Amino acid sequence: MPLQPPPTDKHFATSDEAFQALQAHARAEGFAMVKKRPSCYEDGKPRRYDIACVRGNGAYKPKSAGLRKSTTKRTGCPFKMKIVQRKDSDDLWVPGILCGDHNHEPDLPIAFPEHRRGALTDAQKTIIRALLHHSNLSARGIIEVLKHQYPDVLLTEKDIWNLRRESILLGWPIVKDGTTTSSTGTTSTGATST
Repeated sequence: MPLQPPPTDKHFATSDEAFQALQAHARAEGFAMVKKRPSCYEDGKPRRYDIACVRGNGAYKPKSAGLRKSTTKRTGCPFKMKIVQRKDSDDLWVPGILCGDHNHEPDLPIAFPEHRRGALTDAQKTIIRALLHHSNLSARGIIEVLKHQYPDVLLTEKDIWNLRRESILLGWPIVKDGTTTSSTGTTSTGATST
């Protein structure tokens, strides 16, 4: 069964609200979307966003001849949409389909970082950062703790490591092997002197 494009009969108050509704439909259908570019500026604010399937843009061409042979899931998918703030619709955001065809099969939501990290709430990110800061759990252990509280959460170990790296760059101390590491490179042990 071909992937169905999102419905275009709804109107939204904001572009983010429109994009989230389109992304929710894409998740249910087995694909993900990304905002490509804003355009049609008025008073410094965009009135249009182009949206495409994350599998679009053809094959990835690395710029370096590095040792890692990375792969890509891009297929050159032609699917494209737009969301436009229409003056004739009380300045509401209206989605429109430019090309509704996909050239790939549907996939599980966990295959798309847009659905995994984009669906994390602030509370879930806080729990992950607290576990990174106060415990010596592995990425797999953190995922198990999070899934116990939020059974529908979609995360991979790589997502946890990316959040760990982001936390270090933001200056959050991280526990690793009983020592705390911060972005300044300083470490301290959990032991206290008596």
